[in-house]
Amino acid sequence: MPRSDIVDRGDVLRTLDEAAAARGGSLILVYGRRRLGKTFLLREWAEGRRHLYFQAAESTSVESLDALRRELAVQLKDPLASSDALPTWRVLIGHLAELARNEPLIVVLDEFSYLLTAVEDLAAIIQSVWDAERRRCRLKLILAGSEIGTMRSLDDRGQPLHGRFDHKLHIEPLDYARASEFLGGAPWAAAERLRLYGVFGGAGRYLDEIDPRKTLRENIQRLVLDPGATFRDEGRAIIREERRVRDYGNYNAVLQAIARGHTKLEDIRTVAGTGNVTSEALDRLQAFSWVEHETPFQQPKRRGLYRITDNFLLFWYRLIFPNRSALQRLRPNTFWSTFIAPDLDGGYMGQRVFERLCRQYLDRYGEGRGLIIRDMGRWWAPDNDPEIDIVAELDKGYLCAECKWSKRPVGPEVLGALPDKVRRAKDPPWRRKAQPRLALFSLGGFKRELVDAAANENVPLVSGDDFFR
Repeated sequence: MPRSDIVDRGDVLRTLDEAAAARGGSLILVYGRRRLGKTFLLREWAEGRRHLYFQAAESTSVESLDALRRELAVQLKDPLASSDALPTWRVLIGHLAELARNEPLIVVLDEFSYLLTAVEDLAAIIQSVWDAERRRCRLKLILAGSEIGTMRSLDDRGQPLHGRFDHKLHIEPLDYARASEFLGGAPWAAAERLRLYGVFGGAGRYLDEIDPRKTLRENIQRLVLDPGATFRDEGRAIIREERRVRDYGNYNAVLQAIARGHTKLEDIRTVAGTGNVTSEALDRLQAFSWVEHETPFQQPKRRGLYRITDNFLLFWYRLIFPNRSALQRLRPNTFWSTFIAPDLDGGYMGQRVFERLCRQYLDRYGEGRGLIIRDMGRWWAPDNDPEIDIVAELDKGYLCAECKWSKRPVGPEVLGALPDKVRRAKDPPWRRKAQPRLALFSLGGFKRELVDAAANENVPLVSGDDFFR
């Protein structure tokens, strides 16, 4: 994929371009969870520039130093890239600054957290060299990684590199509209494009494998269900890539429980059978950004729920992992018809994914519809009655929205039910404000009676087709 085809990373590319053109050195932190395309992005951006790319691995300090020297010799043809000339990490980092004395040099240290484990004082070494050399060289040093907590902590107060980063770039998943760009001009209907995002999410690693000439079903079969499919065992592969995970069975059980709708801590513990290790597993999954802890909107002290943040991981643990024996026995078409098709438009998209899509729509298009959104989330009462799909704090007041993944147009009863939920809400965020504005989302659109009633009450209506207009 050429640089012009890198989807929705314009701000990141502009920041990197500015850093490359800046006088003096630039220290850049790039982080984000796995499968988002950080490595691809950095390598594509560096291509055509004088650069050194190094991907670290779980190894020792000695082996890692030797591997970096080898890359220095191969990529930059550096005659000094030997153990005699560059015997230590301090000498090597200083040598990189020397190589950038007269012309820019981009150095990408990818999976940097592995190096931090192997070289205990590496951050302090970089800090020492950086403080001495940054104004005298044009080294563009990029520290990149997927262990979000570790990477963020590099700039914590008291850490050697605190306050030294010129740029900190958090690579996030694409939203549904940007993900749809991977289809190019393929004539996919809006509902099918939303289902695509519901299954594969906003990670470039997955989206790049989509064949727009095939249907969603054909893509899922080819990439997930067929023997030898690229992502057939993806969920477990992701967890096994995390260094701080050893008891994989507990993490599989916790993720399966959440994916199947058990989102309270005590329910997860019981269903997963993970006992006292449940909280530890959830804490780590949150640190990896695979799971989030959600509390009712603007009520952080209330007990919350756990949700899987990545759509593909949710899909895999909800529909693939629990049925892994059947996946081995059945033909892919039969597996689809038996396990995926019955749940995809019901419990999966309707109860798990569509709310997220609606929030993304409001983030993207809310302002154009006169909705200046400050914050947004979901709200539920202590006894879960009522539940409101979306609550947003506006510049003036609040908005409450209902989200219906319905293939057919919904009628005026939906508009009538939402004000009732708002009235029955116990101690909601808007309790001392004016009554919230209302909005409705429906995949299949709205009956004429509802359209007329919504127009009279100034209620925004958003259909599935509106998501891509």
